[in-house]
Amino acid sequence: MHPTLTLSQLPPVRPAGVAAVAGMVSGTDILTLDGAIAVEHLLPGDRLIVRGGGIARLASLRVLDTESALIRLESQCLGRGRPEGRALVGPDTLLLVRDWRAGALWGQPSAMVPASRLIDGGCIRREPARPVRLFLPVFDTPQVIYAGGLEIGLG
Repeated sequence: MHPTLTLSQLPPVRPAGVAAVAGMVSGTDILTLDGAIAVEHLLPGDRLIVRGGGIARLASLRVLDTESALIRLESQCLGRGRPEGRALVGPDTLLLVRDWRAGALWGQPSAMVPASRLIDGGCIRREPARPVRLFLPVFDTPQVIYAGGLEIGLG
């Protein structure tokens, strides 16, 4: 297993005191033991498939209504099936990067990185700010879930 660069090793992406904007838009499919379920339909107690072949029970689902410039990731921009289709996430959503970017940008085989740090002006772009509702699954321990082909770090 390769080491993963932790968020604490990265400089902050926003000033102290400014709330993080993390989460997924409605319609984002999350892998569960019952199949893919849209994030907005998850319920506490649902069993989600997590990285490493495990299962974790959802403690709660945080909902954030805000105005934000979301990050758009085009289909397969992080590798085959990553994401499976176009994806929209909050700028502070942690993504597990396991392609050439992890080595080139962070000197690691994999890195857990806020989506806003991946903007390249091509297949990963910042959308114009707009009102949005984001959903963020919450667990009792840190997890990496599968959401629309992305690996999202939580906790």
